[in-house]
Amino acid sequence: MTRLDYYVPIPGTDGILVLAFSTSIEQLGPALVGLFDVMATSLRWVPA
Repeated sequence: MTRLDYYVPIPGTDGILVLAFSTSIEQLGPALVGLFDVMATSLRWVPA
């Protein structure tokens, strides 16, 4: 099983955003982790 967790502090609060991914298909693990990583690192906070 492949598992990846990101814990991202929410600006201006004490909160934490949890982004979690897992797959039980080991052959797809590296490609899916790469995709999840790109999506997670593209997160941007926009002021209200």
